[in-house]
Amino acid sequence: METPGAWVVRAPVADRWLYGGAMAATGKAVDWLREDVLGGAVDLGTLLDEATATPPAAEGLVFLPYLAGERSPLWDPTARGAFAGLSLAHGRGHLMRAVLEAAALALRHVAAPIVAAGIAVDELRVSGGPARSPLWNRIKADVMGVPVVVPAVPETAVMGAGVIASVGAGDQPDLPAAMRALVRFTDRLEPDPASRPTYDALYDAYVALHPAIAPVVRRLHASLAEAASGAGSTGLGTAPAGRQASTTGDGPSPAEEPVTLTATPGWSRPNHPG
Repeated sequence: METPGAWVVRAPVADRWLYGGAMAATGKAVDWLREDVLGGAVDLGTLLDEATATPPAAEGLVFLPYLAGERSPLWDPTARGAFAGLSLAHGRGHLMRAVLEAAALALRHVAAPIVAAGIAVDELRVSGGPARSPLWNRIKADVMGVPVVVPAVPETAVMGAGVIASVGAGDQPDLPAAMRALVRFTDRLEPDPASRPTYDALYDAYVALHPAIAPVVRRLHASLAEAASGAGSTGLGTAPAGRQASTTGDGPSPAEEPVTLTATPGWSRPNHPG
């Protein structure tokens, strides 16, 4: 089954397939904010507490986590990160909340083409270090609109190795039996229906933001590259040749790239109950 923007591979279990995607730097964005932006002066626990005290959608602040380009579903190495909606009313708790929410928004974005292909997403099983954060798990449940399930052993690579080893050692007859015997879950968070309108609005803004700013960012990088090579104009306010906007006529300048905003099919709204 074709799923544009996602990948499809055979599962290591007979008659099963894996549908998914990979993101470039959603988790790394937390380290970037704490270490590079804030200089490591604030510990992670404090930042999470401040983000917890910040309302959903961070009072109108949305973050694009494309600090290293983006893979699924954009597959665009030139994509760049951005905070949109910043004001003097925002503090570091808002920034942290926006970064955490961006990871959940990115997951919803990755799931959109999979759901559009007719594959149900009934729950989200988290793993790794982020699975240890109740706040992040709550945000993911509310943004995705599906229950979040927390495993007893969040290091899934370790658990997967143990599952395979149990079959190889003869303790379990096959992989499905080994998974049933060894994998356990400690928590299940249901999405909060009250957060639905807020996170729907935030997701719509998130999806619209990249196509809106990407042409501007690309033009900026091209102009800076020209300037660095000595090919750009040195006149203040003068655009390079071929980039000057026309001031006559009713049509847009040829230098202005069109921006098309396309709604993501299949998951313009999450699967919240109610």
